[in-house]
Order: sequence, then structure tokens, then C-alpha cells
Amino acid sequence: MKIIDVIQGSDEWLNARKGKIGGTALGDLYSKYGKRKIGFYEVLAGRLAVDPDDEDRRERGLSARHRVLIDVTRREGLAAV
Repeated sequence: MKIIDVIQGSDEWLNARKGKIGGTALGDLYSKYGKRKIGFYEVLAGRLAVDPDDEDRRERGLSARHRVLIDVTRREGLAAV
């Protein structure tokens, strides 16, 4: 068990809990018959989520395009055109 010494309800506390399963959420994950409930997917989304920023998604995609093309070219051993 890892103990994190932060004030409950603070930003640090919320960040430490992000994507983690607490006692209250446990009953929302699986039914008594072992089937996944909506809470399971909420925890999964919390683990995969990216904090929002002010950058427009389209602009981010355009600005990342060159970097991604170079990365894929190197990884796949392709010649740059």
C-alpha cells in the first residue's frame, strides 16, 4: 500500500486518485454476477484521459504531422521523400 500525504479534496489529492479504484467506486465496477458496469469504463477512461488544454485539436494535428511522419519513417526504415 502506498500512502500519499495530501489534503483530501485538494488538487494533489484529485490527481493522485485519477484512474484509481477507491472503495466507493468498487461496487460500480462489477455486478455481483461478474459483469462489468459503467463504473468500469469510467475508471478506464480516467486512466486514458489527457488533461484538456487550450490548443485546438486541428492545430495540434497539423503541428504534429511532420514529427509523426519523421518518427514513422525512422521506425519503419523507410526512405524520406
